[in-house]
Amino acid sequence: MSREHIPELTSERLVDLSIDMLGTATFDGYFTVLNAAWAKTLGWTIETLMAEPYTSFVHPDDLALTLQCAANLTVPGTANVSEFENRYRTSSGTYRWFRWSATAADDIIYFVAHDITAQHEERVRATQREEALLESQDFVIGLSNSIAEGIFAADHNGRTTYLNDAAQRMLGWSDKELLGSKIHEVIHFERLDGSEFPIEKCPIVNTAVKGEVVRVARDVFIRRNGTRLPVSYSSSPLHQDGVFGSVVVFDDITTQLATELKAERELDKLSWIGRVQDCGDPN
Repeated sequence: MSREHIPELTSERLVDLSIDMLGTATFDGYFTVLNAAWAKTLGWTIETLMAEPYTSFVHPDDLALTLQCAANLTVPGTANVSEFENRYRTSSGTYRWFRWSATAADDIIYFVAHDITAQHEERVRATQREEALLESQDFVIGLSNSIAEGIFAADHNGRTTYLNDAAQRMLGWSDKELLGSKIHEVIHFERLDGSEFPIEKCPIVNTAVKGEVVRVARDVFIRRNGTRLPVSYSSSPLHQDGVFGSVVVFDDITTQLATELKAERELDKLSWIGRVQDCGDPN
C-alpha cells in the first residue's frame, strides 16, 4: 500500500468511529457520503439512505423547515447552518431528533448531525411536569382562596412567595406588595407583648430551616397600617425541588381574645362578689 493512501484510509476510519453522524449531500437533495453512525442510529443501510432523497426520511411536520434550511445553504453569504433541529424516520418507523450544523462549498453540503432524542424527550417531560405543576398550583390557589383562614408561603430565605385572599384582607397587604419581601421583617418583627422578635427565634423561619411543624396558639402579626393582629397559626415545611420553605395557616383570634377577656372579667366580678359576701357574713 502506497503512503499516499494511508491518510485517506485513516480519515475514513476516524469518521466511521465518530458517534456523530457526518456526511455530505448535494443541492438537489441526496446524501453522497455518510459515516457508519447513520446506519447505527437509524437502522437503514447506508445504501438505502443514499438511494432516496433525504427529505423522504424527514418527519412531515419538519419538512418545510428542512427544505428552507437546505435552500439557505445555496445562498451566497449564508452558507452556514447551526442548531437546526428536525426528526428523521428510523427503519422501525419511529423518529429520532437531530441537531444539525452544516456548511456549503463548491455545490456540496458538509454536515454533522447530533442525536438529541434523549434531551428532547427530557425537555418534553419537563414541560409536562411544569404544566402539571401549574395546573395543581392553580387548583391549590383556587382552593386556598375559598377558605376563611389566611395562608402565606415563604421560601427557604423567608421571602414571601404566596398570599391567599384571606391573608391579604386580614393583613392589608396585596400579594404584589409582599411577594419577594422577607415576611418576618414586614409582619412578624414584634412579639405579643410588644418586644422585638429576633428573626433567629421566629418559628416560621425555623420551620424552613429545621423542617418541623410548629403550632402557635397566640402571637401577633403587624398589619400594613401598623396595627396589631392577634393570631394563632401553624407553620409547616414546604419541600419542592430540594428547596425548603414554609407555609403558614393563621386565624384572626381578636374575637376569641375579647371573649376570653370578657370571661376573665366576669370571673373576677364573681370572685369579688364572693369576697364581699364573705366579708358581710357574720359567721
